[in-house]
Amino acid sequence: MSTATEQLAEVNAAITKVLAAGQSLKRGDGGATLADINILFKERQRLQPLADAEAAGIDLPVIRHGLPVRAR
Repeated sequence: MSTATEQLAEVNAAITKVLAAGQSLKRGDGGATLADINILFKERQRLQPLADAEAAGIDLPVIRHGLPVRAR
């Protein structure tokens, strides 16, 4: 599993791509949505404090599936 810092870097890269290229592509009759920028912003907001805690060496509780667990 990747760290919060690594995940945050991936989310920031995705945000940069969406801002540079837009949220969707069109080719002929087909198209695809690259990412929902609002979801990426929410994920960045969730990951930022976790990445900051990792950098500071602080162990924060992480909530997964409604059950508290300790971050590694």
